[in-house]
Order: sequence, then structure tokens, then C-alpha cells
Amino acid sequence: MKKKKIDFIDLKILGALQVSGRVSKTQLSEDIGLSSTPCNERMRRLEDCGLIEGYHGDVNYELLDGYNFYWTSVNLKDYFSRSEEFEAFLMDLPEVFECFAILGQVDYMILIAARNVQEYQDILDQIISFDGQHVDFISHPVTRRIKKRAHSSLIKVVEKRYRDQN
Repeated sequence: MKKKKIDFIDLKILGALQVSGRVSKTQLSEDIGLSSTPCNERMRRLEDCGLIEGYHGDVNYELLDGYNFYWTSVNLKDYFSRSEEFEAFLMDLPEVFECFAILGQVDYMILIAARNVQEYQDILDQIISFDGQHVDFISHPVTRRIKKRAHSSLIKVVEKRYRDQN
């Protein structure tokens, strides 16, 4: 993906939407200090270039049906020949909430939702059945979430980077 040049107003829009994707366009315009039409145009540009990927609700799955989360680190013994097929396989598992390909000793970090350890084991069995002799994993049960993505301040991160560079 091509890196998009953005300015401080774009950062304010992204930061506000990260905290609350449900903010009205009128309220967003007021919060940003920009009239409605230019603010909407900037939002559309940020969507079109892929910086805004969507608007989502933050669902508490523990309250929904008692779901727990398990980070699972996965290694493929034959990563280069099997990675595309394995990634497509994971895309079809609804219990896999997130998957990151990473560098280092581990090939993937996968976030899996399950109601209990047995259900988690059943999901792992499916993942292992992809190619049982070529998939190694380590389980990391989540005991509690300390910080949500929405609690991260995009503007503060970028401002700090600019301060550190100057």
C-alpha cells in the first residue's frame, strides 16, 4: 500500500474516529474545528486511500456468550511453500478474530475466541489438521485486556515522533 501524506487535521480526524466511530459528522467537524463540507471531503479522501478501513462496534464477547480469547503463536515448518494456503485456511475460520504475520521465531500470532478450553482445543485441532506435521503452536490464554486499541491516541504517537525528530 502506498504511504499517504496526511496533515495534522487528518490526524485529528483519524484520532477522533478511532475513539468513537459513531461520532456524527457535524460533531466531528466541530471537534476538528473545520466546517462540515471540508471535513466530509477529508473523511472521504481518508477512506478512499485506505487509511480509514471501516467503522466498527467494540463488542464485549465475554458478556455476549462468555467468550475468552487465546493468542496463539504458530510456526509453519514449511512457511514459504505453505503460507498462502495456510492464511486462506485461517480466513475461513470464524473463531479466528485476528491474525498477524510476524518476523522472528514465530510466523503468526492468531487471536482465537472460544467459550472454554475444550472449544479452544477443538479450534486448534482444526488448525493442526491443516497439516499436522507442519504446524507448531504455543497457546497464550488472555486473562484480561489492559488496553484497547481505541484507548491509544494516534495524535499523541505522531506528535511524539515529530518532537523526537526535531
